[in-house]
Amino acid sequence: MMKTRSPIVCLLCAFYISALAQFENEDYLPFAEDGKTWETREGMIMENIYGNSIDGDTLINGETWKKVYNYHGFPEFNYSYYAAIRDTGKKVYVMAKGSNKPRLLYDFNLKEGQTVRCGVEGNAFGCLLETDEKPDTLLGFEFASSLRVERIDTIETRGLKFRRFTLTFLDHFKYPLIDKQFENEQGILYDTDNVIWVEGIGSNVGPFFPWFPLQPQHAFVMTCSVDKTFIFGSSDFYMSSMQENYRPLVEQGKKWTYHHDTFENVYDYYYILEGDTVIAGKNCLKMYSKNKDNQGEIRYEGALYEEDRKVYRFHQEIDVPEVLYDFDCQVGDTLPFQGAYLVIQAIESVEILGMSRKRYDFQAYVKVEDSDEIIVLGDGSWLEGIGSMKDFYNMIPFDGNYNSLMACEMNGVMIYQSPTAIQSVRSYKPNTNGAIYDLQGRRLKAKPSHRVYIQNGKKRIMR
Repeated sequence: MMKTRSPIVCLLCAFYISALAQFENEDYLPFAEDGKTWETREGMIMENIYGNSIDGDTLINGETWKKVYNYHGFPEFNYSYYAAIRDTGKKVYVMAKGSNKPRLLYDFNLKEGQTVRCGVEGNAFGCLLETDEKPDTLLGFEFASSLRVERIDTIETRGLKFRRFTLTFLDHFKYPLIDKQFENEQGILYDTDNVIWVEGIGSNVGPFFPWFPLQPQHAFVMTCSVDKTFIFGSSDFYMSSMQENYRPLVEQGKKWTYHHDTFENVYDYYYILEGDTVIAGKNCLKMYSKNKDNQGEIRYEGALYEEDRKVYRFHQEIDVPEVLYDFDCQVGDTLPFQGAYLVIQAIESVEILGMSRKRYDFQAYVKVEDSDEIIVLGDGSWLEGIGSMKDFYNMIPFDGNYNSLMACEMNGVMIYQSPTAIQSVRSYKPNTNGAIYDLQGRRLKAKPSHRVYIQNGKKRIMR
C-alpha cells in the first residue's frame, strides 16, 4: 500500500524550504536594483562616457525582470533599452535585447577553488555557462575559457560591506604585446590574468563583462550609484579586505564616556585625547579625564602612542612605556597586565554603528604565590579602536569594578554606544575556599588592615 504524506507535513516541508532559502540569501547584496547606475569614463582624458541604468520592471515568461538601459555621453542622449536582469538564488541572469534566452552573468554561490566556464552573448556582453550548457562560438570557433575562484573576502567602504571574488583565467586569449601586469593612470596595478567580482556591483571590467581580461587601454574610472547616491568606485575593487583593515585607537579628539554605579556613588566621567607631546622619542597624544558633571579638576592621565597594533602608555612621571592594549594578539595568548594575566578567549568581528570592528574577549586571573593555583577574576572585552568595556585603564573585571563604557566619540561623531555593543557573557566558578589573597595572588594569613584583598573570587576592602 502506497503511503501518502499528510497536507500538514507537506506544508511544513514547504515552509522549511522557503525559510532556508530566505536565510541563505538574507546577506546577499542584489545586483538588480531599481535606481542603480554604473557610469564609466574611459580614454586619456576620460572623455568617453557611457553607462547602464536600471529603471523599471518587465514580465518575461511569467517572471519579473529589471530593465537595463545604456547611454553614451549623458543619460539625456542615446538612452536605449539594453537588456533585462534578475537575481535568483545568488545568481545574476541577463537577457539581451531581442533574445528570449536567459544567460548566467554572475554566480555568487561559487566557493574558493571552484571553476566556471566563460561564454559570450553576441556583441552584447560576456556571460558564464551553466553546467549543462554547450560552449559558445566566437568568430566561427568554439570558445573555451574558464575561471577559478582564488579568494573570497569582504571589503567595507562608505559604511557598506561587500563580498569580493578574485578569479584567475585558466585558459583565455593572451595578449602578446602587453605585460601580465600594468598600472593605469590612476596608479592602480592590474593583473591581466585575474578578474574581480564584487557582489551587488559586478566586475572590475564592467557590470556586464564578468570575465574579459583588462588591457592598458582600459584606463577607465567606474562608479556605481543607487538613487544618485555613490556607493562604489573602481579603486574600491582593490582595497584591503576587512580582515586586513585595522582601526587605530590613539586618535586626536577621541572621547570615551564611562558610567560608575555603586550604591553609594553614581556618576559619569570621561577620557579625552587632546594635544600631542614627544616622550622618549615617541610621538604621543595626551589623555585627560574629568567627571561629566564638571565637578573636580581636569586630570592629566599620561600619554599614549600606538605602534604595530599595540597601545602604549606613559604614566605621568615615568618615561618607560607599558603596553596597555595588544590588538595583535591571537586566541590563546596570555598577556601580563598590572600584576594579573589576560587570556584571550575569542576574537571575532562585530558591527558597531555600521562599522566592523574586532572584539577581543578575555578571562583575567592572578597567580597564587608559590602555588599552581590561580584565582579567576572574571571576563572582559576590548573593541578594536575603542578599548575596554569596563574602564579604559582599570579593565580587569571583578566584583567591585562598577565602571562601564557608555559611549565613544571621534571629533563629535558617535562611533560606539552601549546598546549596540555585543558582549560575550561567560560564567566561571571562582575559588570559594575562603582563602585570602593580595592583588599579586599571594596568600595571606589574615585580612589586611585598610588594604584591598581577594576572597572567594571577589575584590574586597578591609576598613
